[in-house]
Amino acid sequence: MKISIKREQCQTGLSFAECKKCRPQVNLMKLWILAAILILCGTASFASCTSNDDNPSAVQPTIERITERGKLLVGTTGDYRPLSYREDDGNYWGFGIEMAQKIAERIGVGIEFVQTSWPTSTSQRCV
Repeated sequence: MKISIKREQCQTGLSFAECKKCRPQVNLMKLWILAAILILCGTASFASCTSNDDNPSAVQPTIERITERGKLLVGTTGDYRPLSYREDDGNYWGFGIEMAQKIAERIGVGIEFVQTSWPTSTSQRCV
């Protein structure tokens, strides 16, 4: 059993790519498709850049919100050595904890560690 693939042909009997008369039409169609794709991508990228004036965190820079609050809130699970670990007495240690303490020190604010869990870490984001 032989399977043949039907190629679209122009009036001359040649394929569209082989026909010198049809080639400009094919190139123009490719150009229109490319333009449509670029317009869709551009529209999608600009739509994601809209601002939300109702959300104060979108308007006010993060560093200003931290300094106004007077403390840096750091979400941590406290169970991920050596990044962060919580002792039985409630003290945290680890190189992630040390980095957060240095950042708070440089900003000139206090620090508060907020206990979180891996499944809820993105919904409990603190700044």
